[in-house]
Amino acid sequence: VIGQYLGIGAGGCESDCVQPEMRDRVLLVGDAGGFVDPLTGEGIYGALLSGQAAARAILSEGRGEGTAVETFAAALSDYRQTLRFSARAAAAFYANPARGFRAMRLPFVRRSLVKTYTHGLNIKSLSMRIALSRC
Repeated sequence: VIGQYLGIGAGGCESDCVQPEMRDRVLLVGDAGGFVDPLTGEGIYGALLSGQAAARAILSEGRGEGTAVETFAAALSDYRQTLRFSARAAAAFYANPARGFRAMRLPFVRRSLVKTYTHGLNIKSLSMRIALSRC
């Protein structure tokens, strides 16, 4: 079985994929920008979120409210944090899939992850769920 390459990596870098002389004029979104979740392979949410952020950033610069690149980066900082967490989780899960599947059978883990992903929550929300469950 041969899988398709996924556009992952947005959690690790903000502008390394764009040539230095073009970084103030190019905003990569969706798969091209690496906004695919490394754990699940889901990319539609990241594509929509990054595309909308790019549009708002361009409009913001046109109104003189700051540079598009800075606005784009600020709008996606929380989602990039989520992608970084997802990359660490994917590395742990795929290093030992049997262990990962056992963890997913635990009701709390399954419920927390499903709610986090289906509600479009970020990693801060997941962290809060975990912290509150220990009380």
